[in-house]
Amino acid sequence: MATKAFLIGQILNLLGVWETGQDLSPEDYRKVEESLPQALLAMGRANIYTVDDVNNVPDDAVLEVARYLQGEYCITFGLEGEELQVSSAKQAAAEQALRFLRTRGPTFVRQRAEYF
Repeated sequence: MATKAFLIGQILNLLGVWETGQDLSPEDYRKVEESLPQALLAMGRANIYTVDDVNNVPDDAVLEVARYLQGEYCITFGLEGEELQVSSAKQAAAEQALRFLRTRGPTFVRQRAEYF
């Protein structure tokens, strides 16, 4: 399971705000950290993918969650023009992958039957 710090680092790395080996800006980290639970909740309500605990993101979905959320934060960090288009394309691809991951396993949802 991936931690919140790892997820935030991946989001900032995908946005180009932080590169591996550099010092992470506390202001940038705080911007993402403060709104991360709300962004994950909105992603779950849109039936894209549900993350129950922000400190335990499933390993098979952590990179796709980061790619999806970097699209949510691109306006916050001032991406424009071509960078914004590339970010939107990555977000759309990540959304498709997350929807597939969500439906892959058993859902344990009770089925309704119609009897005649």
